[in-house]
Amino acid sequence: MSRIALLLVVASSIALAVSGCSSSETNGVSGAGASGPAPGCHGDESAWESAIAPVACSKHSDCCVIVNACTNQAQVVFSENRQSGKASWPYCDKDCTNCLAPAVDVYCVSGACVGYVHDGFTNVENHCGFDGADDPMFDKPNTAFGCGM
Repeated sequence: MSRIALLLVVASSIALAVSGCSSSETNGVSGAGASGPAPGCHGDESAWESAIAPVACSKHSDCCVIVNACTNQAQVVFSENRQSGKASWPYCDKDCTNCLAPAVDVYCVSGACVGYVHDGFTNVENHCGFDGADDPMFDKPNTAFGCGM
């Protein structure tokens, strides 16, 4: 399976599994009359799916990682989708964890944005790839990360 096909599968799976909230709770695709997230829930599932959709990259700085401080998950996004991704991330307060988000280093590899959990790397904040960085030497690239990953 090609890396881009794998990334599409992973991104689609994460878009569905990233939150414990239903579509009606997070203002995603839901029945008529939904006016916003339920109390204690945030984000917009349809905008989130657009924000995390894979976009071809040409340099490391095209790729960014955003971190949800409640759920402590990290998501790789295209640089132009950073703000919309942070604003639309669907989650509910009941899903907050007490763990630290994984430290993810992000790169453009073969035209696709990917992240790698980096032991010893302490940047668990929102950031983009560094164009002067060497190509990654890590195993298991991914686009979505959670506690213990």
